Amino acid sequence: MKRKNIFYSFICVLLLSVCNVLCAEEITELEYEKLAMKFYSWEKGNENDSLVRQQIKNFNMERALESYSQNHEYTIMQDNYLQTYIQKILIIVKQNIYSNMSSYVIRYAHDVHNTFGCAVDIVSVNGESAPQIKTLIQTYATNLSGVVLVGDIIPAYYYHSVAPSWNEETFPCDLFYMDINGTWALKSDGSGVYDNHTGFVAPEIFVGRINTATMGRDEVQELKYYFDRNHQYWTGKKALNKQRALTFTETDWNYTDFWDKIAPLYGNNNYDVVKADMFYKTDYLNYLQNDNYEFIQLACHSWYYAHDFEVGGVHSTVYNYEISSLNTKQIGYNLFCCKGCKWTESYSSQCLGESYLYGQVNNSSALAVVGSAKTGGMLSFSDFYTPLGQGKCIGLAFKEWWISHCGNSHSDEKKRWFYGLTILGDPLLNFHFTNDCDEILYLNGGEETTNNMYYAQSKIEVQNYSLTQGQFVQLSAPTIQITGPFACNSSSTFIATPNDNCVCNNNRFSSEERNNKKQYSEVTSEHIRTYNLTAYPNPAKDLLIIDTNEELTLIVIYNQQGNYILQTKELNINVSHLTSGVYMIHALTTDGEMRKGKFIKL
Repeated sequence: MKRKNIFYSFICVLLLSVCNVLCAEEITELEYEKLAMKFYSWEKGNENDSLVRQQIKNFNMERALESYSQNHEYTIMQDNYLQTYIQKILIIVKQNIYSNMSSYVIRYAHDVHNTFGCAVDIVSVNGESAPQIKTLIQTYATNLSGVVLVGDIIPAYYYHSVAPSWNEETFPCDLFYMDINGTWALKSDGSGVYDNHTGFVAPEIFVGRINTATMGRDEVQELKYYFDRNHQYWTGKKALNKQRALTFTETDWNYTDFWDKIAPLYGNNNYDVVKADMFYKTDYLNYLQNDNYEFIQLACHSWYYAHDFEVGGVHSTVYNYEISSLNTKQIGYNLFCCKGCKWTESYSSQCLGESYLYGQVNNSSALAVVGSAKTGGMLSFSDFYTPLGQGKCIGLAFKEWWISHCGNSHSDEKKRWFYGLTILGDPLLNFHFTNDCDEILYLNGGEETTNNMYYAQSKIEVQNYSLTQGQFVQLSAPTIQITGPFACNSSSTFIATPNDNCVCNNNRFSSEERNNKKQYSEVTSEHIRTYNLTAYPNPAKDLLIIDTNEELTLIVIYNQQGNYILQTKELNINVSHLTSGVYMIHALTTDGEMRKGKFIKL
């Protein structure tokens, strides 16, 4: 649905006024100043900036109107009963991606909401420039904690000139999106590349990229693999919970700042160190397949497609394809590796960061990689690992690192070292994820279970309960045990699927709530009961009718394997083409709440 709001109306009026100004024979200094502040305030170096003036004069009004009418696809309101450090998340998704896998993006939005209780907005874009993407972010700036870019969202590019020990370099710079109110000036050559950043330069939000467009494989399928794996993590199915890290440090950085600054993440006794003369290629590849480690920090010389390891003057190379071919086990990485996350310039199909993050044929466990898209990398690691070890998400820890280490004044040296830093993957990732659900969940006779979803860490037992025709209960655990007299219709099916509504993250509940099992159970049960949806006839043959008095903005149907089947806004749904089986229904209300149900197709 089109986003028709105050901002859109304001932009239309603004653009009309711009048209009137541009029709004038000469643009005055005052008019130029106003336009520059409204459209290119972050690019304007000073009031005599001729390039900005020319851009304003040449600004295409028709394109501007099109660009500022993005589809506002989906909204989830913030929970009133819980406040966390994440207030609002904006998901900006490429339009071609959203049209092919909207259910995956919406599911991710609900995973984030269920974990943090925050508001989530999904907006689709198509071909907007970096300044236009930034303007979009600025319109959502109130209470905004972070942005997740899904698909090939264009970056801003930054340039630094030759300096002692530095070559000149042009590179993607996501700090441009993180810093909402600083001033970014363009080069004078008309290239559209920035070369100066002044004013209030500290970031206000964090940004992460989930993008598979440059990998040379099926972009949509690779994103589906990633979002499925990510969903398993947020629903408690993929957390290693080893709480152990590894630092791998090559000769040129062979000192404790690189070895031991990771300690705040899991504690002084929960990390291992590999350094200097133990730094062999084969060892490193073996460590990547070791599930004792949830997080790895690597420091070595690199290009965007390969690592260089040196032991005793002998060099060996680890290529991107060697990493992506492994069944890697770690969830997170910090790559102090020059250009290791330069996703815009890949060699042999993917950069190093993507090799860790996506792998081949869905064989990676990684969900987030921090690294640089240029020469340089993160320093003062404890400023990053301390908030991460406090349970804050990787995006917020990354933002706090910028503020703690770089402050609000960035020297040329800091710009050369750090302006290429980025997060590839989910920036909401939390390395203190724990599963607080009951170890064993018992469903006793007489308990209302129709259309409810339950999760247990180890076992679910159903005792003395009878399911009649048309009633189902979804069970999900490593083992499911049925005890006592149990009767169900022959067409009934037990479905082992992840539970979307059991909240299993320390960020969601206070320590007092987590320690009070009764209170936790009541909160969880209440949360579950709000998601019921009725559909009839059930079983259905040709037509399925959604029975509700609420206005629904979207209805999505999945099969029992969790695969997307169809989506619609109609309450009367033609299901004649579906194969026989059990199907899930997810529906969104105008208030941004999710309703869930299921039905049998005969």
